[in-house]
Amino acid sequence: MRGKGFLIIVLLGGIGGLGYRYLPSYYNPFAPLQLADPPGWITTFKLQRLTPSQCRELLTAANQQGLISSQPVADSAGECPLSHVVRVRDFGQVKLSSSFLASCPLALRSALFVEQQAKPLTETWMKRRLTRIEHLGSYACRNIYHRPGCASQ
Repeated sequence: MRGKGFLIIVLLGGIGGLGYRYLPSYYNPFAPLQLADPPGWITTFKLQRLTPSQCRELLTAANQQGLISSQPVADSAGECPLSHVVRVRDFGQVKLSSSFLASCPLALRSALFVEQQAKPLTETWMKRRLTRIEHLGSYACRNIYHRPGCASQ
């Protein structure tokens, strides 16, 4: 009986190891995020695990590939300090009505969303190319309910 249990564990371990070896990187939650990874929960998991330096590297690559046009903005101090912020000007051929400030993860997620979701869905449903996004929001920092130390970002 013990021999069968051990054999089953060894077989399952071997099958799991073989499957892991041939697992595409976009299905491997421990592989680094690539800009070409398809959208899904594993990509979301990888985006959540990004370090600031990995995010900057991917954002630089996205700029070079023309997925986004962004540039770093100097850090600011005050009640709502901004650090590691970029100004997003457009998403490749998709122009924005106005630029906006975003953290690196937000800028990267936005670029991936426009490229992988918004552009294909617009072509499928509207039979047109996505060329412009009307941007209506902006960064806002204010006290919630006028309470000190409770800032909305």
